[in-house]
Amino acid sequence: MSTGISSTNDDILIIGAGIGGLTLGLMLHRRGIPCRVFEAAPEIKPLGVGINLLPHAMKEMAALGLEDTLAARGVRTQEAAFYNRFGQLIHKEPLGRAAGYDWPQISIHPSRKRAQSACCSAGNACAWKKMAQPSSSAPKRAKRCRRSVAAPSSAPTAFTR
Repeated sequence: MSTGISSTNDDILIIGAGIGGLTLGLMLHRRGIPCRVFEAAPEIKPLGVGINLLPHAMKEMAALGLEDTLAARGVRTQEAAFYNRFGQLIHKEPLGRAAGYDWPQISIHPSRKRAQSACCSAGNACAWKKMAQPSSSAPKRAKRCRRSVAAPSSAPTAFTR
């Protein structure tokens, strides 16, 4: 089965299938630039305590058609308020569209799986599957990048399993 994307030694290698790696992969894929995503984790699962996608990040996510999907998986944060240990307000300010930005701020918890699954939403046809080798349905798995030697015409990379 062909993915329609060539896989050559000139492909861009993206190390890590976190939200940054998958977003980069989506953007390159949209521009027709061949890339491959490598991830050490055997599966995508929730990690961390949450992620705030600020308006400048949401601008890029919206360009990829992910604004509604991310909003459905999180909260459109409109205000931040800080209190002291006695419950007295110290400071508050509007966020996202409430602060005048063209894009919202979205808070997602647990961050990794919800944000990553948004990058693989039905409307985007799971781009990392498209970017992987034709025989694979997920990012290539590698435990560690052993070496990456940049040369003018290539960057040989070796991974251990």
